[in-house]
Amino acid sequence: MDAARLCHSGTAQAFAQCGEERTVYRLVAHFSLAVLVQPLASSPTVSSFLMYDEAFDFTLDDGCHYSAHIAGTLTPVLSGRDAGIKVEPNFDISASLACPRLANQHIDDRLSNTGPMTRERVEALISQSATMTSETTERRCVYVPTVRFIGEGIVGVGVHAPCTQPRW
Repeated sequence: MDAARLCHSGTAQAFAQCGEERTVYRLVAHFSLAVLVQPLASSPTVSSFLMYDEAFDFTLDDGCHYSAHIAGTLTPVLSGRDAGIKVEPNFDISASLACPRLANQHIDDRLSNTGPMTRERVEALISQSATMTSETTERRCVYVPTVRFIGEGIVGVGVHAPCTQPRW
């Protein structure tokens, strides 16, 4: 390359050889790529604050009447690896059991300050909180409700009531 062409090539080496002082700027660009990952269809996502106020009741085969009231909120986790998948529950749970020839029972419980968890785990904890037991000299029964989040609602699916003979 001849000297005239070299001096006009614009490189730092050319400017040094031609005796010119020039400032050479280097453009540095930074790009970030955000990848949104959709969870599998079997894992429903929660992207907005949901409020619930549901009551359900069941008359069972043994003549007992079970009722429950669940009111509260699910707040979605909006950042981090649990974003859209886990929620923070805040529920008041009350349940009543009325059986023939037994005293009525009632429980109140609160599900809050648990940390992030899946909706399935919230369902399990609500069921656990609303579980009741009746006991006589002939048998002991545990009444376990099944609740499910379906769409934006919560549904009482049923009450499982296994009974056992007491051990004497």
